[in-house]
Amino acid sequence: MPASALVLLIVPGKLDAWRELMSKCTDENPDYVDSRQRLGITREQVFLHGNEGEEFVIYYMEAENLDEAMIGMGVSLDPFDQWFRIRVKEIHDLILADPPPWPEQGLDYQD
Repeated sequence: MPASALVLLIVPGKLDAWRELMSKCTDENPDYVDSRQRLGITREQVFLHGNEGEEFVIYYMEAENLDEAMIGMGVSLDPFDQWFRIRVKEIHDLILADPPPWPEQGLDYQD
């Protein structure tokens, strides 16, 4: 399964908004689960890192097609996806329909 990660800055003052967003992105939210299944995302993890006022997240995704999944979040007419992309723009100043390129992978060890 293709996988990659992005480092995304949190706009200063938006940490609480990020925490609220994360509280809605759980297995218990059927709208979130439906969104990810529809987009072909099989795994999604987000890690908070940094110092107060200089926070960023490490976003990890596994999907059938990484580019289609990311752009799909940015153009979907599904109400959850629309809500999600507005929050991502507000929190990370990222337009999901025009995401940054995936980074070059340096290591992939699996046992």
